[in-house]
Amino acid sequence: MKRYSIGIDPGFGEAALVLRDMDTCEPLEWYTWTAGTGDEFTRAVAMSQVIVDTIVRITDDYDIDELYICIEMHVYKQNPPTYRMQSRLLEEIEAGIWIMVTPLVDQVWLIEHMPGTAKLLATGDGKASKRRVVESAAKWFSRYEWTELTVSSREALADAWAHSLVADVHRDPSGTQVITSRDLTNLRAHTIRAIAEGRADE
Repeated sequence: MKRYSIGIDPGFGEAALVLRDMDTCEPLEWYTWTAGTGDEFTRAVAMSQVIVDTIVRITDDYDIDELYICIEMHVYKQNPPTYRMQSRLLEEIEAGIWIMVTPLVDQVWLIEHMPGTAKLLATGDGKASKRRVVESAAKWFSRYEWTELTVSSREALADAWAHSLVADVHRDPSGTQVITSRDLTNLRAHTIRAIAEGRADE
């Protein structure tokens, strides 16, 4: 079975996506995008569309059987407009995954996680600085022209790579619930958090 994880770092400044074979930490493909201009809705739809279109192409190119898509939950930081924009972008991405991606793959797991989870997996410290996450990611991007990327691109890609690692602890063998999942039954885009589609015994 071909199992892959995708980490997505959604944002209106710069967004990133990293594809990783779950047998290794090394990225297979990566992408960054900057949001266009326009109102909140237009920018969210445009960004989500390019992200979902990329995932659709990846599932076809790699003939994926099982796919884990990991996205960081946005955290409220006393800035309602920013929080609202991030919420809209997240909803658009997840709705696109539900409509466009799930019919193409045998099993799709969409996982939302807190920022500290990815930091912990990437560096061993759930409160690690962005610099430390970038340093941890750099060794896995060594075959790419990592140093020629802008600082913002490196940060976005490092975050997306760290998010992809959450797939490895989705089902924790110790019995501790690190990530929870829900069935796709009666799913509404605005209620998606961590969802799973698979066999009845999953």
